[in-house]
Amino acid sequence: MTGLFIRLMCLAGALGAGASTLAGPQPGQIVVDPAHPAWFKYEGGGPFYMCGPGDPEGFLYRGTRNADGTRNGDQLALINKMAGTGANCIYLVAIRSHGGDGDSLQNPYVDGDLTKGLDDDILNQWETWFAAMDAQRITIFFILYDDSASPFGKALPANGQLHPSEVTFINTMVNRFKHHKHLIWCVAEEAGEGLSKAHAIKIAEQIKLQDDRQHPVAIHQNNGTSFDFNGNAAFNQFAVQWNVNTAKELHAGTVAAWNNVGGLVNINMAEFAPLSTGLELQRKIWAVAMGGGYSMILEMDIVSTPVSDLETCGRLVRFMEATRFNVAAPHDELAANDTDYVLAAPGLVYLAYGEGGSRYGLQMLRGNYLVKWYDPAGGAWIDAGSRAVPVFGVQVFDKPAAVPGDAALYVSRTVPAPASGPFPVPGAVGVSLNVQLSWTAGAGASEHEVYFGTIPPGEPRGRRSTTLFNPGTLLPRTTYYWRIDEVNEQGITPGAVWSFTTGSVPADYDGDGDVDQEDFGAFQMCLSGMDVAVVPADCLWADLNADGPVDQADAVLFLNCLSGPNVEADCLP
Repeated sequence: MTGLFIRLMCLAGALGAGASTLAGPQPGQIVVDPAHPAWFKYEGGGPFYMCGPGDPEGFLYRGTRNADGTRNGDQLALINKMAGTGANCIYLVAIRSHGGDGDSLQNPYVDGDLTKGLDDDILNQWETWFAAMDAQRITIFFILYDDSASPFGKALPANGQLHPSEVTFINTMVNRFKHHKHLIWCVAEEAGEGLSKAHAIKIAEQIKLQDDRQHPVAIHQNNGTSFDFNGNAAFNQFAVQWNVNTAKELHAGTVAAWNNVGGLVNINMAEFAPLSTGLELQRKIWAVAMGGGYSMILEMDIVSTPVSDLETCGRLVRFMEATRFNVAAPHDELAANDTDYVLAAPGLVYLAYGEGGSRYGLQMLRGNYLVKWYDPAGGAWIDAGSRAVPVFGVQVFDKPAAVPGDAALYVSRTVPAPASGPFPVPGAVGVSLNVQLSWTAGAGASEHEVYFGTIPPGEPRGRRSTTLFNPGTLLPRTTYYWRIDEVNEQGITPGAVWSFTTGSVPADYDGDGDVDQEDFGAFQMCLSGMDVAVVPADCLWADLNADGPVDQADAVLFLNCLSGPNVEADCLP
């Protein structure tokens, strides 16, 4: 009994210290997508996209300070204002003292004093706000240190390891809040001001060590699009500061950051100014999205931000999460006509945005695609059916009148178009006993499933990558049925059932066993002469020497087979 009691006490102590009862990501939690590390996803679900306020940076310290360190602020009111708009992130900073933008009490320690330990009353209040955010699917963008804040020193101690007090701080933050699903850790804002590079890496590694839920880890740098931590597995997101005036400049910066990290780290435009509203805001955040990034908008203070601007973010989030954007990368070279930006996985998905205009062009790979339009200003989807793209080249899409201004276009590869152009032509008679079947592949098909036999639609004959099928020597005067089902990674498109009837000899057009006047009349109709290199498909039977035209040489062969009515022909096929 004593041993059991001791073990139970040890377990209780471990849980009290923040140990998790369940390791690993939770369903619906934001995690890194190993297959597409440039984008995050919901564990067990679809892709995750983020757009929302980058202010107030002092969210955790709004309001007057109570005696126990908690705040009498409007935090829950701000969360409630965002709820339902679709804007889905809030910028939070844990330590804004010790060189940061806040006063000496803007940290989670008792009386703001690092020597007195972390204050449970403060952390409990944070938990209340974080739970409210999590319930509304609002991402907790949790930054440990404000710019220039160095509570444990800018450089690492001489031993190259984190100070024990800093380890305690990091471990407490992680273990206290890692149970939230909508959470991204960020080491520091403008990290270079308060931390050395080696120090920042150690912090990120410590977060990874403690967070068995595997939330993404970010770091925010000073202005620029070059990531200082390329190749370091401790970081999953480059939080970019890029203050430029126009949407096009912002798009170019996002693409530059994407290219700098090689698509291996998520890009979050976490600070861009000046503040915009209305259509200008819409164009900026869509420019970021089409450049391969998320948006957190500097100076978008929740208090003063119109609900309509929060909803502008929400409409972008809803569009992105309804698509397969997470497999795509910036591809502006594919834009044509009125298209300004393109995010694509060529041949699979294309997302395009245009500032007005009526004809959006995309340079596309061959395939069969579903086409949808989206109104960024109103949030409405318009289904435009499907489009088969037979060859690589520019496809032009006419914008619906229901989308009056800027527009987004989503083109997604779907099941293939049906096979067409069968040979022999459907209903053909007198077909050679050694015929080779052929067809034109449906757009988007990667394989072809063949059915062939004397009972429709034919028996399964397997899949092939070519558009040819040799059924072997066939029976004379027999009707055969065949079907081609087109296949790709999205599914199968069943084809039409085609048929033809074999003859007994090549010149037996009507397949009645003899070569007589009826066959000769059909032959005369097909006679083209030497100057015609290609004959119609329904006259191919008459090209008896298979040299292209139906000419005098074929007539000689026909006469060799002529037997008369009701007399079985006997000549070589």
